[in-house]
Amino acid sequence: MRLVASASRTLLLLAPSQRSVPAHFGQPQADPRRHKNLLDEMQMLRGRLYLEDGAIKPWQLSEGRHCLDIDQGSWHLLVLNQAGRVCGCMRYREYAAGTRF
Repeated sequence: MRLVASASRTLLLLAPSQRSVPAHFGQPQADPRRHKNLLDEMQMLRGRLYLEDGAIKPWQLSEGRHCLDIDQGSWHLLVLNQAGRVCGCMRYREYAAGTRF
């Protein structure tokens, strides 16, 4: 995890759960419980927004979370509000060279 703060928001880069973080990221923090909590909170936000938008149906949520297998192996850029709660997110999935679409 890596934090970048502004006056009202904090950006946090959440690495894939089973991935080593490159040395150029400085001093990453390893906290499996916080990683799980942040990922759960991100999935709750995504689930709520997708449901409100009509993009998914309630049966597609697991305990209010929109869970995808791809989440565990992806990087997530989280936006945290002043209370430290996830209020925005994006996912980046890295694929090997030559992977076909």
